[in-house]
Amino acid sequence: MCGRTRVSLAPEQVLRAAGTARWVNREAYQPSYNVSPGSPTPVVVAGADGLQVQTMRWGLVPSFTKKDERPDFWRMFNARSESVAEKPAFRRLVPSRRCLVLVDAFYEWQKQKDGTKQPYHIYLAPPKSETAGSSGATSQGQEQQQEQQQHREQAAEEPMVFAGLWDVWDGPEGPMHTYTILTTDSSKRLEWLHDRMPVILRTQEAQQAWLSTGDKAAAGLQKLFTPYNGEDLRWYPVTQQMNKPAFQGPDCCKEMKKPSIQSFFQPRRTSGSKAAAEKASPAAAAAAAAAAAAGGAAAAGEASGAVIVKQEQEETLPGSGPAAAVKSEAAEGVAAGPIKQEQQQEQQQEQQQQPQAAEPAGPSAAAAEAVNADERPAAKPSPQQQAAAAEASPVGQKRKQPGSGGSAGGTGGSGSKGKGSGSAAKKLKPGEKLPGQKDVRQFFLKQ
Repeated sequence: MCGRTRVSLAPEQVLRAAGTARWVNREAYQPSYNVSPGSPTPVVVAGADGLQVQTMRWGLVPSFTKKDERPDFWRMFNARSESVAEKPAFRRLVPSRRCLVLVDAFYEWQKQKDGTKQPYHIYLAPPKSETAGSSGATSQGQEQQQEQQQHREQAAEEPMVFAGLWDVWDGPEGPMHTYTILTTDSSKRLEWLHDRMPVILRTQEAQQAWLSTGDKAAAGLQKLFTPYNGEDLRWYPVTQQMNKPAFQGPDCCKEMKKPSIQSFFQPRRTSGSKAAAEKASPAAAAAAAAAAAAGGAAAAGEASGAVIVKQEQEETLPGSGPAAAVKSEAAEGVAAGPIKQEQQQEQQQEQQQQPQAAEPAGPSAAAAEAVNADERPAAKPSPQQQAAAAEASPVGQKRKQPGSGGSAGGTGGSGSKGKGSGSAAKKLKPGEKLPGQKDVRQFFLKQ
């Protein structure tokens, strides 16, 4: 556990936390938000002239390591406090090579149900008096208040102090100072996250006791290994990019907030393109609207043209489309030229073939033919006159229905027989036309 820490302390913060102005190998220290084993960080040791800060590399390389051997910083970056006095690599260091490891925070990973690991940033919150917000913060949203509180805590947070052991290895490039961090059982506040945690020395008394190398102090070291369970121990999830040691910067410790119910009801932010469109000038917006309208009109014209073409194609087909079903007076009156002459000749031939009925007293047949069927005279004409007028008029011919037997026979009134048969009634043969009947299909086929 504890394989990643955050050591972004400024040099002034390091010296203030150590309580000394002496710093050995200070130039080797580089603040980092994502520190992994092998990185140089500041530690506090007790020297002959008192306390001093020294930059050492994290990950213990024992002094008995061969000179030509490649150092492995991941092998002993942690040491269990319960067995530190028993392991040969550590027990020789307990009497005289103890140190205080200064960090901002440390990271721990929790295994998720899907197999991934979620990192958490664990730190010590400063006293409430240093992070209390102003009275005017009540008008701001809860999310903003929490973010501001987090910034204040990070700015005023106290450095964590871990118990550690250090050693010197004589490598090919000269002496190298390395250290390891002691661990203990996890406290109740962190046992949900991991079963181990660093040994945190929260008070100055505990820190001085750990650095003291007297024989009397060594007897009471075990009580310093108690898991720290203070209320100021805080944590929050961070990005999973922390899994990569090369990932650096303030985003390493930026809280990854989960969506809440309040955020669900908040209006969504517009995208960059939409926001740019909203900021466009009114003239540009009007031009865009005009272009859209023109495009819509062109599309509508194309659609209507397609419908007209389709209707014309349907009308050209014999016996299909709306043209075959339309039998209006306008369509019948359109016939002209050769077609009209042929129809008139057919009507004259059919009239000559019909038996001649006696002309009744009254107006002449020529006068009856001149009378329009829609303009009825005041005096009711005889059935024979009505039949003659109907045969001469296109409207009257339309009103004739196949099989009716003529107006004279259909009335059943005062005909010559008086039985409703009429002198013009006869049974049509297959394909035979009634007098004055027109073939509308021929007109459309010749067009």
